[in-house]
Amino acid sequence: MPLFLALLGAFLLYQIQKALYSRYWSKGLTVDINFDRNEVTEGESCALTEVVTNQKALPLPGVHIKFQISRNLRFTKMENTSESDKYYRSDIFALMPWQRITRTLDIAAEKRGYYHLGQLNITSTDLFLEGLMAESQDSVTELYVFPAMADPQKIAVPYKQMTGAYLTNRFFYEDPFEFKGIRPYQSYDTMNKINWKASARTGEWKVNQYHDTVKQEINILLNLESESVWKYYGLLEESIRLALSFLVLFSKQGIPTTLTTNGRDIVTGRPIQVGQGAGPAHITHCSRQLARIDLEQTPGDFTDVLVSWKSDNNLAVLISSSQKPELQKAVWKSLGGHDRFSWVVVLHPDMPRQVEGAGARVCFVEVPYEKR
Repeated sequence: MPLFLALLGAFLLYQIQKALYSRYWSKGLTVDINFDRNEVTEGESCALTEVVTNQKALPLPGVHIKFQISRNLRFTKMENTSESDKYYRSDIFALMPWQRITRTLDIAAEKRGYYHLGQLNITSTDLFLEGLMAESQDSVTELYVFPAMADPQKIAVPYKQMTGAYLTNRFFYEDPFEFKGIRPYQSYDTMNKINWKASARTGEWKVNQYHDTVKQEINILLNLESESVWKYYGLLEESIRLALSFLVLFSKQGIPTTLTTNGRDIVTGRPIQVGQGAGPAHITHCSRQLARIDLEQTPGDFTDVLVSWKSDNNLAVLISSSQKPELQKAVWKSLGGHDRFSWVVVLHPDMPRQVEGAGARVCFVEVPYEKR
């Protein structure tokens, strides 16, 4: 009889805890997974923090948290991680009542892009590690991996050409009756711009600034079309890096820029375009847009971009790995009638240089093949 009562008590206890866990296991259970930074540059590292909290009197002896993440974000420690088309992470937590556990996972951001975790799968067991219960929740955490800066020496010639053209145009378009302010003296400033009173007061050379009669800017035109069905991803990624490098270098000189590309946004699917701007906020916005370019989507026809683009009195830098004859024809028609643009052709060392055009400002940037 005592044995029967003991067995009956154990059975009732098991059923009661099973019912309690089935009903209340997820109550007060929160899972937060976030990157420690929302923006990094390719090649940098960041951390992914898992915070699991059990805000109730019921212990949770076996909580499994599963999620997937792009292979472009590599865990420095691969424990509890399986690899296929993505990294699949599975972590186990044993939580006492009213306990919070925090784990930090170091990640190397190996490639430009826009990443988010998507759905989290959460499963738990009862007190006897049985009775699997599950639920899913959406994660809102996201990470922008900005393109890295390209080697400035690769674009030194077109950069100097466009900066010189901008300063020349600015000299002609400045309105001497529209005073803008005072700034430090630069080597290209003429003597008649020096503000002698401000220079004497500060002990440094200062010059007057004037508003332009015509707003000047440099347009960065980024073509991500390939010449054939085969995509050279290394060339396309380097083209994106070059676009950001031009934006940053011109911004440091206070030169307003715009960004136009036929590359498509990974979220909206539309070609990306950024209006005129300068300064840190503009560069951050452009970096975000460049990070969101999805090279798996088919880019728009760049000849359409050139046809619709209005040069007015502005300058342009064209970055393209494609040298197709029809593209060249559209380029010379839209941009080749003046010397206010430079074409940066991105190619591998063994590729032919096919761009033709009398007096064209063409710069060839060679990119080594990626090691596999």
